[in-house]
Amino acid sequence: MKLTTKLINGLGDILATIRSKESVNSNVEMDTIEMNISIEQKRICEKYGSAFLPTVNREKIGVAYNAKQGIMPINGLRMYPDEGTSGWFIWTGEEVSDDPEFFVPYHTVHIEEWLKDITKYLGLAPGWRFLIAGDYVDVWFDEALLNEETDK
Repeated sequence: MKLTTKLINGLGDILATIRSKESVNSNVEMDTIEMNISIEQKRICEKYGSAFLPTVNREKIGVAYNAKQGIMPINGLRMYPDEGTSGWFIWTGEEVSDDPEFFVPYHTVHIEEWLKDITKYLGLAPGWRFLIAGDYVDVWFDEALLNEETDK
């Protein structure tokens, strides 16, 4: 009986150690990914002459409900961040809908799952826009976005 108890306790300790190491490795891996994204975002900002304002994973982005459908082009614009939001609005296709339900809030971390091509642009400062259509990329500053009364 004692041998069985020792064995079970030993296995429990081993499992706890493995889980602990997996957690540490997962956190290190996430930190490395975030650092690489941050470096890439800084490079994009330097390339286009924008100040760098990172979008952190827990901030929300307004994403059009059709963004997961693979429609081109992918559009993004950044207004001033406010109350846990990054200020980013992302949509696909040629036009933005007037439907109040068109944009759905998502945490930034989830965007990487299905719109990974845009993460490198999410460090651009308020007033910046981008359009991606396959190999075509356009990034520009739109001062009108900084006017609080401007509609998307």
